[in-house]
Amino acid sequence: MNKLLTVTSPECSACFECVAVCSVEGALGAGLPPVLKPKKLTRAIPAWAVGLGIVALFVGMVGLAKTMGYWKSDLPNSVYQQLIPRAKEIGHPTP
Repeated sequence: MNKLLTVTSPECSACFECVAVCSVEGALGAGLPPVLKPKKLTRAIPAWAVGLGIVALFVGMVGLAKTMGYWKSDLPNSVYQQLIPRAKEIGHPTP
């Protein structure tokens, strides 16, 4: 019986670079924690599904915050329309 191994690291940003360069097919992958994993799910979650889940979570949270009135700005759209074409010219302040 194979023992389930888990790697957790604060440096991991789920970039999947380690999965892409691994020389052994299927040795690395992303999956759900055992508590959340359905018994029928035996394979790893594909990288595109993880990415799609992160995007869906972000869009959902922003949408929820906007709907509930927590995502507001007093900056008028005209300011954005002036700044966006000049975005490459603007940098972060340096000391």
